[in-house]
Amino acid sequence: MIHLKAMRHGRALLRVSIDNRPQKSDYMLISVGAYVHPQNPVLHQGSSINFSVVGSDDQASGHWHSVNESVIVLHTQSGQAEAVGEGSTQVSFESSNVKLRTTVTVLPGSTLVVDAPKEMLTNVPFPSQGFSFSVKFSDTNDKINTVGSSKGAPYDCRVDPPFVGYAKPWIDLDTGNSFCLFFPYSPEHLVRTIPKLKDMKPYIYVSINASMKEHSHVSGSASALFVGGFSVMQMGKDIAQLNLTPDFNKTIITILGNTDVEIHWHGQDLLAINPIQKEGFGLSCRIDYEVKALSAKRFADKIIVKLPSTGQRVEVDVNYEPDEKSEATINFSFWAKVMGSIALTVITLIIGFICFLDRPLGSSQPPSTPLCSSSISAPVTPDRRSPLRLDEQSPRTPQPFVDYVRRTIDETPYYRREGRRRFNPQNTY
Repeated sequence: MIHLKAMRHGRALLRVSIDNRPQKSDYMLISVGAYVHPQNPVLHQGSSINFSVVGSDDQASGHWHSVNESVIVLHTQSGQAEAVGEGSTQVSFESSNVKLRTTVTVLPGSTLVVDAPKEMLTNVPFPSQGFSFSVKFSDTNDKINTVGSSKGAPYDCRVDPPFVGYAKPWIDLDTGNSFCLFFPYSPEHLVRTIPKLKDMKPYIYVSINASMKEHSHVSGSASALFVGGFSVMQMGKDIAQLNLTPDFNKTIITILGNTDVEIHWHGQDLLAINPIQKEGFGLSCRIDYEVKALSAKRFADKIIVKLPSTGQRVEVDVNYEPDEKSEATINFSFWAKVMGSIALTVITLIIGFICFLDRPLGSSQPPSTPLCSSSISAPVTPDRRSPLRLDEQSPRTPQPFVDYVRRTIDETPYYRREGRRRFNPQNTY
């Protein structure tokens, strides 16, 4: 295996030999930098081709030119070319940074005309019947299957660039029409096989070339825009549902292929989706996303991945199932809070009611004290208009009377004794 490293723009001739012996050597011309694709094509009169620049981002600002428009007619912006006459000419591309060119040869005689389908080419969903490129002669109404003697279709089909997919010939036996059927590779295949180029885009022009098996100079081609799709994978497998638990509350999903997607989900407070790693570019890109449950409650959601350029849409169901212990703990905590709130309310009401019962009765005058022949005067009921402090005893109450009241209360049977009244006899009214 030989590893090469490009140092600067230009061309280099590589020679591989054994023991420096010229007799056992092979050569390869290597170009470094941007170039026109395809290089030095050979066309037949009436056919068309689409030129593009590989390895440069200035294609949008550059212009295409044909040295001899009687041989090749070019669209200056898109690079679409049509062979109108026999001969050879130069096709060039110029921008502020690059100046590129290639040689185009146009052959006379009968040619195959290849027409691209009207629909956009993509690889998701996979076209089970393929994309049909019609193939016919340009100057005759004869059916292609009348030319040549080989079995099956007398022409071959080829895809350029070949890493996008493959093509095979097919003739409709009912109508006699001929086609090249194009089958693109899946996003997973493209991620593995496409060269990792920084200027790779999620779209590419694909050329389908058809040529007669026994008359190789009779050929034709057509170009069409191919926009890659994407696949959603988990651990290398397609997924339609994610199941999360408290012990497994996050996972990683991977989007392969065209990653210019939009991701939506409903429960923004229940689920978080964030990119964590990206590899590659364009059709061969790969992005890993972390999907994490944010809530401990049971929930179900749906991840929707959309590709605006093709309309592709993929939905992934997400279910979070808490274990029974966690759910019981959550329910117990909830009901404990509810019962605590109710108990606090009841206690507050009871305290308020007791305070209401202990409130002074107002400004009613006490009855006059009858005269007594005893030498010890009876105690005077305090005026309730001025509240008394519970931790103080009235200085107007004689101590013998206080002892008498205490003794009487203690000796009274079935009397409901209240701590506050026993402590302060002044509150016995």
